[in-house]
Amino acid sequence: MTKKTQRRTLVLSIIALAVCFAMLVGSTFAWFTDTVSSNGNIIKSGTLNIDLLVDRGDDGYVSVKQNGDPVFDYDRWEPGYTEWGAVKVVTTGNLALKYTMKIYAEGQVSKLAEVIDVFYAPNEITKPDTRPQDLEALGLVKLGTLKDVLDGGIETTVNDTLIPDLTKYDGTTVTDEDFASIVLHMKEEAGNEYQNLSIGANFKIQILATQYTYEEDSWDEQYDADAKIEDSLPEEYVAEIDGGYYSSLADAAAAATSGQTIKLLKDLTLGNNDAVEFTDFWGDTFEALIPELKSGVTLDGDGHKITAALNGKMVIGNIRGATVKNLTVSFDSAEESTLTWNSRDAVFDNVDLEGTISLNSQNNGAYVIYPIDNTTLTGCTNKTTIKTPESDTARYNGATFGYLLGTGTMTVKDYSFEGTMESGKAALLIGNWSYGTKVDVVLENVKNNGTIVSRATNYYHGTYNYITADYWDKGGCLTVTYVDGDTSTTYTANTAEKWYDVSTQSAVVGTGTFSFAI
Repeated sequence: MTKKTQRRTLVLSIIALAVCFAMLVGSTFAWFTDTVSSNGNIIKSGTLNIDLLVDRGDDGYVSVKQNGDPVFDYDRWEPGYTEWGAVKVVTTGNLALKYTMKIYAEGQVSKLAEVIDVFYAPNEITKPDTRPQDLEALGLVKLGTLKDVLDGGIETTVNDTLIPDLTKYDGTTVTDEDFASIVLHMKEEAGNEYQNLSIGANFKIQILATQYTYEEDSWDEQYDADAKIEDSLPEEYVAEIDGGYYSSLADAAAAATSGQTIKLLKDLTLGNNDAVEFTDFWGDTFEALIPELKSGVTLDGDGHKITAALNGKMVIGNIRGATVKNLTVSFDSAEESTLTWNSRDAVFDNVDLEGTISLNSQNNGAYVIYPIDNTTLTGCTNKTTIKTPESDTARYNGATFGYLLGTGTMTVKDYSFEGTMESGKAALLIGNWSYGTKVDVVLENVKNNGTIVSRATNYYHGTYNYITADYWDKGGCLTVTYVDGDTSTTYTANTAEKWYDVSTQSAVVGTGTFSFAI
């Protein structure tokens, strides 16, 4: 082949390849293929549902969740009377669960509960047709008295599981159940002293549930091994006294007796509709969230806060020899309100106030309007903003106490005012006091770190009075002792340096201001 022929053949080959490539543009290769589709994939959460049912005889088992039925409801107990109860815990869900069943006393338990025995079995025991002579022979176990159970002296918590039968699951049918029999019997030896009594408390059976290690994922059933049942009280409970629970502060205060402590269980937001009527020391009627704290009773806030949106109502009505401690009260745009209306021999320990109070009257104070006899305030911080109308130039008001009465000692220690007090005549501690009041005021580490404004022009003749809004003698009835470390100085109205002029007293002068209208 000549070179010319070779070149022609090469050129033709290149042209042929170019034509082939051009034909491939926009086309696809043909591979062997097949298709499989996975239809009906399901991602749906399971159902965890639990209920307590009560046996109602001919009516069968009735849902507590739907109807709120009590297990026991009888008001003519007498010696020898027996009440037979049967309950069952059920699930209508499709998820395995574990649950805890507990009994809570609502209120305090009276001595009637001491003569009612409690019998229990963790299974369904059919009530015999005739009265049994021996309940324990039927398989029931005597737990103790009802008082033992409600006071928590006997462990009555039930822990168990429910594993649903998925062949029954339709969202409403019971897929698993646990039975329990509870029988109450009043002792035959109970005498006449137990007539006309209530046990003093209702009791609540509460069930809490969470998921259980049963269903399996891609590895095993342990993915929810850490699921815990939160040990929480029923939502309606706000206070507790010696193991008894209350759904209102007023009920708890009414039940508490000397030596007992009302323990606040959570933060509360309360308003006028939560206030209850009370009669004060002079027979006048008002309303308060807590009508009265009786002698020897302690209200322990346990670090919680009460937010009070009150108009013309108080947080506490009367205090008679009681203690309030570890509590914060926040006044939510309150009007004509205070922590306490009147008190006698009251103690406030670590009680802090905040928020705003609007006043259109005089002789007011954020802690107590009418403190009588002995009053002790320790470790408290007052951040309230208290104001009368801008036009007021005459009303007496204190940032702390209103109108002082009686005899004894008012002790204020480690107290800081960090709010704003504006009134016609304003003071850090006391708004006013009565003739005949014989009170020794003892102040230690009491600081004005806020703003106190008296709108009366040059009131107190220019002296810096943090103590009282009214400063004149009234028969020499008050003495004021300033404690500063190891040093204490006592003043009366007859001393050369008036007790109301405290501009040089480091025991009370803080970083705040005291001013007059100009």
